[in-house]
Amino acid sequence: MPSSSKSEVERKFLADRIPGDLKGSPGTAIRQGYLAIEEESEVRLREAGGECRLTVKTGHGESRGESEVEVEQAVFDELWPETEGRRIEKYRRKIELEEGLVAEVDIF
Repeated sequence: MPSSSKSEVERKFLADRIPGDLKGSPGTAIRQGYLAIEEESEVRLREAGGECRLTVKTGHGESRGESEVEVEQAVFDELWPETEGRRIEKYRRKIELEEGLVAEVDIF
């Protein structure tokens, strides 16, 4: 099972409309649920694009640590009921920016 650790910079903005260049295909469907949410960490289960992942995020603010491991669908299905009441569904679109950066826009 491939796993990864990284540090990311995350900024969130609430838009009052969908920009014109994001209309059309809805993007990648994502369903995710939280197994644990604490002040400095969270454990998330996510299914997107045919892959299932278990992710631990640490820290708070713009820069957070992230460790992620791919899990089998059967493991996802076994853990999913534990996320009851802490779930979201969204669509993610990626936009290529300058200097190799990518913006991920989530539509709830």
